[in-house]
Amino acid sequence: MSIIEKLFLAIGMATDAATVNISNGMQQKLQARQVLAISFSFGFFQFVMPLMGYALANSFFAQYVNKAIPYIALILLGFLGGKMLYEAFKKDDEEENNPKITIKKVIMQSIATSIDAFSIGILLVPYSFNEALLTVFLIGIVTVILPFIGFYVGRKFGDLFKSKAEIVGGLILIIIGIEIFLKGILH
Repeated sequence: MSIIEKLFLAIGMATDAATVNISNGMQQKLQARQVLAISFSFGFFQFVMPLMGYALANSFFAQYVNKAIPYIALILLGFLGGKMLYEAFKKDDEEENNPKITIKKVIMQSIATSIDAFSIGILLVPYSFNEALLTVFLIGIVTVILPFIGFYVGRKFGDLFKSKAEIVGGLILIIIGIEIFLKGILH
């Protein structure tokens, strides 16, 4: 696999995380270091999941986990998106005073958007460990950069749409969950 192919793979793998972080940016203003921490969470899981897939590719366990990935992503992203929609329509002052982006939420988003990366690890089995590691490392780096940029894109849209931002963000998460699910069951 050429470096260009690796880069395109990394960009493709990072788009879900970037889109989710656009939705995060629409919800809440954060300091740059907080946005960087969120982006590192996405990058970390996008790095770890393919490594796990690569390590488990020849095991009995891999075929079952790979089949469950679309369902897990649909449930996690559907839950997060549904919760955002619920909160958007709930006009409770107490809810509006609480921060919307929590560590728990970021970790769930990171896992949900990277769980399909497990399959990429399985696809890397024909390559040497060093080449697979370079590919996975590139995926992790790109997945730090794109969500970081995405947050600020979302911040701009959030400023434009104000009250509709959480609704759009929730719908984005649900659509990504459905997309991962459909890709997984149709392939």
